[in-house]
Amino acid sequence: MLTMRLISMQAGEPVDVTFSDETKFDIHPGAEGATVLVLCHRGVQRILHVRDTPEQISAARSTALGSAR
Repeated sequence: MLTMRLISMQAGEPVDVTFSDETKFDIHPGAEGATVLVLCHRGVQRILHVRDTPEQISAARSTALGSAR
């Protein structure tokens, strides 16, 4: 499993997000400056509201995928 660290919208605390290279990422703008991140893997969805921008999320994902190689 891969891990990236994002900032939760609710508490403003770091949250470690684990995923695999097969996990599908859907990133959407949310209310009040949040970004909604939907992770889908093998029929299971996980929805997170984070402070990170879509660009920051994509960069964190790319970094985690790159470190696994």
